[in-house]
Amino acid sequence: EHKVFFQELVALCDSEDAVLAKQPCYRAVQSLVPLKLSGLSALAACHYLPEVREKIFSVLYKAINSNVPELQTAGKEAMTKFMLEHTQSDIELVHNALRPLLMMLGDYRNLNPALLQRLSHMISLFPTSFNEKMCDSLLGHLKRWMDVVMTTTHITPSST
Repeated sequence: EHKVFFQELVALCDSEDAVLAKQPCYRAVQSLVPLKLSGLSALAACHYLPEVREKIFSVLYKAINSNVPELQTAGKEAMTKFMLEHTQSDIELVHNALRPLLMMLGDYRNLNPALLQRLSHMISLFPTSFNEKMCDSLLGHLKRWMDVVMTTTHITPSST
C-alpha cells in the first residue's frame, strides 16, 4: 500500500538519526544520510498527493534547516521539484514556514553563517515572498553584522 510506503519515507526523513538507529532495520547502517537523501527525492515525487502536501512540505523544510549540508542541498532540490506544482495553500505554507526565520532576522545579533545559508535557500526557492522593504531591512542588518564581525576580528573596512 502506498500509505505504508509514504509513512516510512516520512519517518526516515523526519526522524532524528538517534531515534532511527534504535530500530532493528537501521542498526547496522553506518550513515543514514544517503538513505535520507533518497527519501527526500522520493517525497518530492509525491507532490501529486494533495492530502499529504503539507506534511511533505514540512519534512522538506526541515531538511533545508538541517545541520548536515548534504541534507540542506537535497532538501532545497526536493523542495524545488515539489513546488513546481504549487497552489495558493502552498504559498500560505511558505509564508508560515518563513515567519520564524524572518523573526530571527529582526535583530542583527541573531545572524550567523548557518542562518544566512538558510535564508539564501529560502530566497532562491521563494523569491516572491521577499518584498523590497524586507530586503532593505535585511541589508541594514547585514551591514551592522559585518561591522560587528569586522570590529571583533580587528579588520578595518579598508583592508578587505
